[in-house]
Amino acid sequence: LLLIRPAWMGELGGAFKSKEVPREYLELKNFIASQPEFFRTFWVPNKQRFTFYSDNHPAIDGVEFLKVASASGAINQLKEKDAQLQLSLSGVKYVILPDDTEGEIFLKDRQYDDQQRQAMEKGLAKISWLKKITFSSLDSQIKTVVYEMPRFNDRFWLESNSISENIKVEWQMINPTKYEVKINDLKTPSTLIFSENFDPRWEMKINNKVISSEKVYG
Repeated sequence: LLLIRPAWMGELGGAFKSKEVPREYLELKNFIASQPEFFRTFWVPNKQRFTFYSDNHPAIDGVEFLKVASASGAINQLKEKDAQLQLSLSGVKYVILPDDTEGEIFLKDRQYDDQQRQAMEKGLAKISWLKKITFSSLDSQIKTVVYEMPRFNDRFWLESNSISENIKVEWQMINPTKYEVKINDLKTPSTLIFSENFDPRWEMKINNKVISSEKVYG
């Protein structure tokens, strides 16, 4: 009993020390969760330990997605001409620069380095297609910065669906391995894009016909 008393009383330190979620991350979670449509959030350079995500609002780790090794590498990739299109195709609505409250992301010689974070914020501010928005009622001291994309694709969308056609694609998640999709008034052949990591075992069933999936956009 004496040995496990610190666990009862919340007195354990180090990796076992309990963490309180900062209020700004609770407000960010409420802001994202209150929006019913599907979209992803894109965290640069990395997801933070208090990152909110759900089936309807998945979170993407920037460095992992862009296949770079550093925060500066992520900024350089986002400045490339096809970066906006790449995020739009991936269903990204918000690009988020997290407040590194735990000192785990922006490190130099294993110490938190705020200059790295400031440099990242300046770099994102220079990207013309990102619009900085206010998500919290807190004062101006919060450091998490949220940028909104001008447009983003849904989880399911038609590759040939132009503005003039504007064909509606409706979908519903039955469970994580089954979706029901409805498309009305489709007059020309089109490819249906399922915006998830490719897996050859995904297949589409129309009546009794089964159509295999193919990788697109990498």
